[in-house]
Amino acid sequence: MSIAVNTEVTDMAPATLEQDATTSYMSIKLWTETGTTSYFSNLRLAKSGTILDADILEASVWYDNDGNGLWASGNDIRIGDLATFTSGSSTVTIAAGQPQAELSASTKTYFVTLRPKVSALPFTTIGVKVASTNEWKFGNA
Repeated sequence: MSIAVNTEVTDMAPATLEQDATTSYMSIKLWTETGTTSYFSNLRLAKSGTILDADILEASVWYDNDGNGLWASGNDIRIGDLATFTSGSSTVTIAAGQPQAELSASTKTYFVTLRPKVSALPFTTIGVKVASTNEWKFGNA
């Protein structure tokens, strides 16, 4: 059975790059059609900017646990592994069985975060986007 998953992506990139700080670069809203469920399982990201792949310590996905639409590491829940970039690409895997990754007709908000190394070169730029529309991975409930 094919299930439609609706998406809304918003750029949240900060104006400046902060070394050794986990920062939200995008928010993602996901929901399915009424009466259907799916699971958010992984997401392939593409890096842009002048920062080197090796200077990004980690990329991850967080669930907006407090529902306020703003990322906060103390309130929200990291559901994605700590992925790295290779050749400008990173795949963040969502651990199976997490209730925060179950999608239904009720919209859920997620954040994509990046953490540059403390040794990242100053005056570099960084951006991230979903690699392509084919790079969303969902599983059936």
